[in-house]
Amino acid sequence: MHIPEQMMNGAVCPVTAGIAVTGLALAGYAALKTKKKPSSLFFASVAAFIFGAQMLNFPIGGGTSGHYLGAAFAAIALGTPFGILAMALVVAVQAVIFSDGGLSVLGANIVNMSIVGAGLPGILYTAFFRKNENALSRLSGVFLVSFLSVIAAASLCSLELSISTSAPSGSIFNAMMKPHSLIALAEASATAIFVALFAGIKLRSNGRMWNTSFLVIAAFIMALVISPFASSFPDGLESAAGYLGILKESEPLFVTPLSDYTISGSEKFWAVSLAGAFGIFIVMISVMLAGTFIRKTATAVLKK
Repeated sequence: MHIPEQMMNGAVCPVTAGIAVTGLALAGYAALKTKKKPSSLFFASVAAFIFGAQMLNFPIGGGTSGHYLGAAFAAIALGTPFGILAMALVVAVQAVIFSDGGLSVLGANIVNMSIVGAGLPGILYTAFFRKNENALSRLSGVFLVSFLSVIAAASLCSLELSISTSAPSGSIFNAMMKPHSLIALAEASATAIFVALFAGIKLRSNGRMWNTSFLVIAAFIMALVISPFASSFPDGLESAAGYLGILKESEPLFVTPLSDYTISGSEKFWAVSLAGAFGIFIVMISVMLAGTFIRKTATAVLKK
């Protein structure tokens, strides 16, 4: 669901950038204030897992693919503020290191996939499902909020596209919802499985007892072994934009050696695998530094 360069223009880009900065500032403030902070390593492992999972595009029919968003997973595992920040850091690394999404639309992508994508399911899950004593009910809640996460992000993306293009808003929404409804079902099912696998009966512990090692191992397996076999079909957004005639191909503002998740000059399999592994390292280091900074800042504030 990464909006590429030049697909949006006009006031949408600066407005969404302002909303993104404001939303991240609020999430950062909430992260400082929350009593249950995830460890920096767990914070990083969840972000790394999401980065690896997002590389695995899967076909959904009609020559279209989808990929895991992971925003609800981040919010459920880390708590809403840290989930928003983890997603924002993943999206930022994807834009800066892999030219995925583009810098001019980074604000919109953070708003869609991080602030709304993680914020909405995090708030809903905390309010209605986290304290439920029944594990099946909690997993049902995971499924529901994960589904809504994708639908909400796709709906907001549709609104942004309708403002910045000449295509009718109704046509954009219909074109976006057809593939993203299927993607949302896959997302919800995968998130419920991931939560059951990595947290199990510890789901209510807000990440403190989740299996961090399994998350990191799974991230590297997805990047090194599975990602080269990901579907090459256009994703739901690209498919919808192509159908509507608003898909614009353009060069990113700058091209990195890892653009499009490959290492230039390498054999195809290893080009993707090594780029993915490098991305996981970058994500983990970035997120661990952010987590350490939040913890040290929170400690300094408490001492005052």
